[in-house]
Amino acid sequence: KINLGLGTVKSKEDVDFASNLSSKFCFAPDCNPKILEESIQKKIFFIPGVSNLEEVRLAKRYGYNLLKFFPAESSGGIKKLELLNQKALDNNLSFIPSGGINELNMNSYLNKSFVKAVAGSWIAPKEIISSRNWKEISHRAKISLNSI
Repeated sequence: KINLGLGTVKSKEDVDFASNLSSKFCFAPDCNPKILEESIQKKIFFIPGVSNLEEVRLAKRYGYNLLKFFPAESSGGIKKLELLNQKALDNNLSFIPSGGINELNMNSYLNKSFVKAVAGSWIAPKEIISSRNWKEISHRAKISLNSI
């Protein structure tokens, strides 16, 4: 069984597209109120992107508890995420860091109880997908899994 998810949702049209595809979840790079409202209306499991406390609070006001911390590394990395989590004053918040995550830094995120997963392209970068090098992608996935 495949759970289809859609990434980089930036508009209401993207939410409609995801809904028409019966997408199980969507990720966004930011926390746009119009997209938050549309996702609620369409009943799509939506994971808004946040990089500061204002965005975390906005997402919480709309009822979102699972947030994409993006771009993780260039926004301040694990230290910034720890600070956001602490200042949010909500034990129900969870994060999926994305942006600059790789096999070398992923465990610093995954070791935190408020991090549910990490996202990144290091396992399957565009050039490896384009060359259809499935063995390399499998190898990279195994290395990442073994390092957890």
